[in-house]
Amino acid sequence: SAFQSHGGYDEQKAVSAIPPRLDVLITHGPGGSGRAALGRASPLLEERRKLAEPRVHVFGHYHLGHGVSSSEDGAVLANASSADAFVAVTHSPIVLDIFPRNFAAAS
Repeated sequence: SAFQSHGGYDEQKAVSAIPPRLDVLITHGPGGSGRAALGRASPLLEERRKLAEPRVHVFGHYHLGHGVSSSEDGAVLANASSADAFVAVTHSPIVLDIFPRNFAAAS
């Protein structure tokens, strides 16, 4: 995974520090698991993302999955990795317009 425990990184501690109801969560790698993630995703991060309910999760690390999609719970998932599988910077930047949760009520 993107989380390197051999370097003293405590994934549990880092993931548990994600506060609830964020507008935007930015992490190095994606949450999730499975063969499609090629070992680049974290099941623990995905579990916490679902509990924290961010509206948008921006990440990179998984070079083959560049682009924007949505999760089953409605979060926008933006894989903003700029590099391709050969580590050449080939992917275009991703631009998202994000309004705070209470934007409509304040207008």
